[in-house]
Amino acid sequence: MVNENETFEVLEQNTDKSVCEEVLLFVNTLLQKMDMQAEAQIGEESTNDKIKINIIGKDSAKVIGYRGESLDAIQYLAVIDANKNNEKDYIKVVVDSENYRDKRNATLNSLAKKLAYKASKSNKKVELEPMNPFERRIIHTALQNNEYVETVSEGEGIRRHVVIIPKKKKQEDVSLDILGASNSNFKKNGPKKMRSFGYSRKRF
Repeated sequence: MVNENETFEVLEQNTDKSVCEEVLLFVNTLLQKMDMQAEAQIGEESTNDKIKINIIGKDSAKVIGYRGESLDAIQYLAVIDANKNNEKDYIKVVVDSENYRDKRNATLNSLAKKLAYKASKSNKKVELEPMNPFERRIIHTALQNNEYVETVSEGEGIRRHVVIIPKKKKQEDVSLDILGASNSNFKKNGPKKMRSFGYSRKRF
């Protein structure tokens, strides 16, 4: 069970208590209607413009769903609830369970780098599977400073996805950079000669 004293202490220190209480009640009611043995609590990272909700309990893993679809749905509804009477700045709500958000973030960052390499090497665009706005943003952010590719979102609704497009660059330069040898000395003088380690070549 959630310690209510600790929960509301976090609310008083960092956030708008009334909004947090309402969103917390909304998520817990939703979990009950889903027949989940789980409970929501306010995360310590919560601020006035961002509410972090962690779901704990026996069914916390089930709440995540396939590729986080159930968790995303709960978060989407929680965002609507938090902003329905809000006349001030937009309030962001992040709903997490089993540290899924951080794990998914790491997975998507790794995927972005692998597919960026594929796109630059093949000089062909690579289309990812449809993703929600939160996950598309992770891909865009991971590659925003990439020298060899750029990203765009295409499609509508649930079919919207990220496309990784190679920038126009000589294939020779891409290969050199992959080898970590794109500096002027390498291009001018070539690779360093290998040492013989004391063995002399014999002429036959």
